Amino acid sequence: PAGSWLPSSTQPPALIPIRALLKQLPDAVLGATPEPAAACTLAQTHLDKLWQQARWHGLAAGFDDGALNALGTVLQHCPGQGSAPGPLPALANHRWQHAEVPGSEHALLLFCPLPAAMEAAGRLLAQLLQGPVYQRLRVELQLGYAVFSTFRQVEGVGGLLFGVQSPHASQVQILDHLLTLLRQGVTLAPAARQALAGQFDEPAMGNAEVAEWAWQTFLATQPGRLDALCRSILKTRQTDLDQLLNHLLDKDSTWLCLANAVAPDTSWLGTNP
Repeated sequence: PAGSWLPSSTQPPALIPIRALLKQLPDAVLGATPEPAAACTLAQTHLDKLWQQARWHGLAAGFDDGALNALGTVLQHCPGQGSAPGPLPALANHRWQHAEVPGSEHALLLFCPLPAAMEAAGRLLAQLLQGPVYQRLRVELQLGYAVFSTFRQVEGVGGLLFGVQSPHASQVQILDHLLTLLRQGVTLAPAARQALAGQFDEPAMGNAEVAEWAWQTFLATQPGRLDALCRSILKTRQTDLDQLLNHLLDKDSTWLCLANAVAPDTSWLGTNP
């Protein structure tokens, strides 16, 4: 009932800038700008309307036929409308989204979405970049303590994700350092390739990891199989990595920069609060 929905009496502690950006990343990928909830007194009519207009989709795994049928019966009586995942968001070539977040330090996320066919090469490239990114930006340049690079699936969109928070380097300087590092390329290490493929051997994965991978693949409307991903990783060659880097650095590639600063120039499609 509406009476059970009470406003919070305390505000949660403020996140550091880079964590606040990560929290906003899904909305940014979807092209939405988060807005604070309007202050109002909740009424049962408000809640009923929200539930009836809600659209939801789900994924079940590990149930036997009996349990799956029972689950389906329950879901048929849920409010709202069940639906399949919609098309993936269409991202602009170079989009800069300014996020207003607490904190005075400079922070930037660079998300480089990739086509589903490039997932294996993208995961291996991200693995090979982790060491160089940390060594150059964190150790040598000492930009700040929050420096990372990884492959991330966000709302069904997979791609390379780089993040840096710095007390002294501006967002534009952070981006320049990242692009300079990417232009240096990587060298395929067979041991790293084998180790990465082993991470997607289903018996070696935790249930939460398998479920998250399956959910993101479902959102991407891709017929994903972990064994196929393992094989694709093991087949990735140096030329595949070189071609992927060229694709990422091309002027027509898709980049999303989420930062606590406005776009540096008009070459970016800017989105400000």
